[in-house]
Amino acid sequence: MTSTGSAFAAADAGLDMGAYANADMGRTFLENHAAYLQGWLTAIRDDPSALAKAATQASKAADFVTDRRERLVASREDAARANALDRVPLTSRARSAREATESARSVKTNARGIEPQNIRQTAGRKEARLS
Repeated sequence: MTSTGSAFAAADAGLDMGAYANADMGRTFLENHAAYLQGWLTAIRDDPSALAKAATQASKAADFVTDRRERLVASREDAARANALDRVPLTSRARSAREATESARSVKTNARGIEPQNIRQTAGRKEARLS
């Protein structure tokens, strides 16, 4: 491929990347100028794999943009959920905390999840292993 053809393919791949990303986001447009098509014909004649290379580059770029967009949307949703929690009155949160505490007390376990009546048995086993 000539340096002009390489430059054309690289620049055009960049345009294609933007087109793929826009199409994925619901924006569509069609640009079929004769010069555009002629440029592709020339690039393909110079390097038969030019189209495949450009498609690969465009696909990678579209994946990058899509992934970045998805992370941005997820981040905004997380922020919205956090803001929604900030709007919950403190009395409601306190009531929920009390309910959680009462629920935890109703289960007869300590912080390690061992029922109080089994603590002595567990401690006895540890002492037996140490001796």
